Amino acid sequence: MPWRCRVITMDDSGPRFQAFRRANPGLQADVLIGSRGDSMSHADRISQGLVTDDLARSGLLHDGTFGCALSHRWLWQEACQCPGGTLILEDDVVCHPHLADWIEEHQASLLKSDITHFGLNTDSVVVTLTAQALVQMSVFEPKHPDHAWIERALHSTRLDEVRFEQLLKGFGTCCYFVSPAGAQVLLAKAFPLTLEASPIPLVSKAMPGCSIDRRLNAFYPSLRAGVTRPFLAYTPNDDSSTK
Repeated sequence: MPWRCRVITMDDSGPRFQAFRRANPGLQADVLIGSRGDSMSHADRISQGLVTDDLARSGLLHDGTFGCALSHRWLWQEACQCPGGTLILEDDVVCHPHLADWIEEHQASLLKSDITHFGLNTDSVVVTLTAQALVQMSVFEPKHPDHAWIERALHSTRLDEVRFEQLLKGFGTCCYFVSPAGAQVLLAKAFPLTLEASPIPLVSKAMPGCSIDRRLNAFYPSLRAGVTRPFLAYTPNDDSSTK
C-alpha cells in the first residue's frame, strides 16, 4: 500500500533544505512550506481551539513554536486520508540511507500504531517500555551530534537489529510515521497547546504543554506510540526550526 513522505521547511530553495536533500537522497519527500506562527493573532489561536487563553497570556508560547505546531497539525489532517500512512520529516534531520526500505518491510506494524518515531532529541531523556515490560530511561551523549557523528552512527546501524519499543516520554518531531487512525488521535489530543503540565522523569515534575512535542508527552503512555531503537534518524538539536 503506498505511503507518503512529507518534509516541513520554511524555504525550499535555501541552504538548509538543500543540505537536507543531500543528506537524504533515498527519500522522495514532498515539501510543505511551514506555517508562520506570527500570521495568526492570539485571539484567533484561542477561538480556533489551538491555544488556551492562559498559555496565550503567559509569554511561554513563541511564534516559531506555534508555527511548528501548525505545520504538523496540517500534515496530520492530510495523513487522515492516506491509507498507507505518512512519514513526516523536519528539514534538519538525517535519516538512515535505507529508511524507506525499512518502512516498506514493516509497514503493516507501523499502521497498527498511532505514531512511530525514528529519532528523538538526544538533549533530553527518552523513556520507553521494553518487550519485557521494563521501564527504561535513556540519556545520551553527544547531546548535540554533528553531521560527522550522525553519519558514523547511521553507517554502523544494522537494520536487522532495529526493534520497536513503546514510547512513554520523549521530545522532538524530526522524523516519525503516523497512521491514518493515529493522525485522528493526535488531532484530537494534541490541541489546544496549554499550560497543563505533565511529569518528565529526570527533567521536570511539571512541564507545561506549550509546544507540540511537550503536549504529546501528556498522552504517549495512552497512545499506541513507539520508537525504533537504535534510532534510524538524528537531528543536531540546535533548536533552529522554531526560531
